[in-house]
Amino acid sequence: MKENLPQNNALVIGVGSIGLRHAQNLKAKNMNVFLFDVDAEKARNAAGRYGFTFVEGITPEELKRQKAVFICTPTNYHIAPAKAALSAGCDVFIEKPIAVNTSPELEEIRIIAEEKENITLIGCNMRFHPAIQELRRVLSSEELGKIYSVHVYVGQYLPFWRTIDYRQTYSAKAAEGGGMLLEGIHEFDYLCWLFGKVEGVSATIAKVSDLEIDAEDLAEITLKFKTGILAQLHFDCLQKTKRRGYEVVGEKKTITWESIGNAPEKTTIRIFGLPADPLKEKELIIDPNYMYTQELDYFLSCVEKYSPTMNDIANSISTLKLVEAAKQSARDKRTISINHVDR
Repeated sequence: MKENLPQNNALVIGVGSIGLRHAQNLKAKNMNVFLFDVDAEKARNAAGRYGFTFVEGITPEELKRQKAVFICTPTNYHIAPAKAALSAGCDVFIEKPIAVNTSPELEEIRIIAEEKENITLIGCNMRFHPAIQELRRVLSSEELGKIYSVHVYVGQYLPFWRTIDYRQTYSAKAAEGGGMLLEGIHEFDYLCWLFGKVEGVSATIAKVSDLEIDAEDLAEITLKFKTGILAQLHFDCLQKTKRRGYEVVGEKKTITWESIGNAPEKTTIRIFGLPADPLKEKELIIDPNYMYTQELDYFLSCVEKYSPTMNDIANSISTLKLVEAAKQSARDKRTISINHVDR
């Protein structure tokens, strides 16, 4: 365990909706929350409204006061504050995706984190979703038998995502991390977590709607895993009602999940066997904050124990490379082979 660390201070950089969510969850865990944003007035107002402490700059002195730093800026602004926090020795949570693309600068922060032995976690809240946790449990039990194929999907109308004009958000701008491939990185992430390494990627992406965005609003991807499993991924920002789910087909049984709506999210998980087998069905109403509190508990536990996380910078870079491979496949109209280099 690192010595002489502040015990209850956390700095949140970026006070958009996700930054404020993390800040409020930290406060609920009796952390002293500090806020910074390039829009100082916005950060100052938020600090006053919710009882946080406003900070004027990300200085080495300020960073050394913090037990952990949460990077919640738009994706294209993650690297600079992450580098500053890691260089100061902070343990760092970075919202997904870690960056818009791979780059020497991204590799630099990976090296800094490894050399300084920082605890890092890139946002992977879907790993804590009850349906993903249930799939992990079922896979571990081998109840499904050998896995043959996977189908996952997510769709929600972009103008309904947030309370502000969608055209002003990063989701509408490819250069800032918008587009359904990066928005769908959760699915890339949890599939690799559950099914292992990918050896090939093929994709078709398109802009098919009249939405005022400069990125794809529809994506169809195929992942071939080294185990032979084929996974089909569908992403869109077109469906008027939010839907998300999976279908995993095994030798013995099939498991499906579908979530409809948001706040509340209505979730149904089913396991099918032979026609004569009883249907296993579970219905849940999920608090939209549940995954985030579970994720935060996990990260703070890793920090406390000085234990590496399941989705550190190096792992998240591997996931980002799959998204880049999908983009290349769509552009070149061919399957892209993935070469894994074990670190």
